Amino acid sequence: MTSLSSATVYADEGGVSYWLPGRFGSLAATPQVPGWSMAEVYYHTSVSAFGNAAAAREIHVGRIPATVNVDLNLHLNAHADLVLLNPTYTFATPVLGGQLAIGVTGLFGRSSANLAGTLTAAVGPLAVTRTGSFGDSITSVGDLYPQRHSSGTPACTIS
Repeated sequence: MTSLSSATVYADEGGVSYWLPGRFGSLAATPQVPGWSMAEVYYHTSVSAFGNAAAAREIHVGRIPATVNVDLNLHLNAHADLVLLNPTYTFATPVLGGQLAIGVTGLFGRSSANLAGTLTAAVGPLAVTRTGSFGDSITSVGDLYPQRHSSGTPACTIS
């Protein structure tokens, strides 16, 4: 009998950043130019993975024991091309002792994923192989992400 175990995986593993480009506030204390601004970000990712699992089990057909060997081999390929738009308005008048900017980020793009695999089952000299694949893709608009920024030395923090 074969057992499979899995490891704990965190959202930022595998080369995908937790922070979207331009969303990290490393320049939060830098004064901004009042008025409207627009940030555009193109985000591309290609991910592929593969895995192989095997198992064996003894079965009985009548009084005859037999061993069944099963092998599964999978390949995953995924791609995403996204455009993020971030219009922002920065106020000239201080708000609570700091400079306030509000904006919203929206995204549009296409993502696709394909999964292909081969399953082989063998009992003694008899073997059966099944190969298949399926995939899907979508071109769509994503959720809106409202945000606020403040820079300077505020008298209190807005949460």
